[in-house]
Amino acid sequence: MTMKLEIKVGVVELSFEGAVETFENKVEAVLLDLLELARSKWGAVAHSSDLSLIDPLPAKPAGPLSSMTAKSIATKLGVDSCSELAVAAFVSLVVFGRKDTVTRQQLTDEMKSATGFYKASYRGGNLTRSLDGLIKKDTIVEVATDTYSLKESARVELEGKLA
Repeated sequence: MTMKLEIKVGVVELSFEGAVETFENKVEAVLLDLLELARSKWGAVAHSSDLSLIDPLPAKPAGPLSSMTAKSIATKLGVDSCSELAVAAFVSLVVFGRKDTVTRQQLTDEMKSATGFYKASYRGGNLTRSLDGLIKKDTIVEVATDTYSLKESARVELEGKLA
């Protein structure tokens, strides 16, 4: 898993993009020293204990995967059903929109943005059945009522199909 981090406090600036393990093994100590320096020079800034609250976000894809709409994703994946369009919408929101979780409403709105693919019948019960099927296929996880997360294994597989 990769992460991207950019911090600027006063004149102190740190940018990092790479593997989480590299960050933990090499960059985190430098970051803590920089924060301590900034705290001593300019007063109150984040304490090093606050770093545990920061979850690494996957780096935004580069190259041809730097930006795609739900419609482009649906076209590339050959979407032909409600559940397939839901997956395309998840990819749009999670990979390109950098969301960790997606609400049912966000998903519906993103599906609707894929003109030519979205059908009115994809609302309500049909979407519920599609989401239940994606949970059973281990593609998504329901993390709260009507809030979902795309499984990392599914994300990696889908990014490969889009590359």
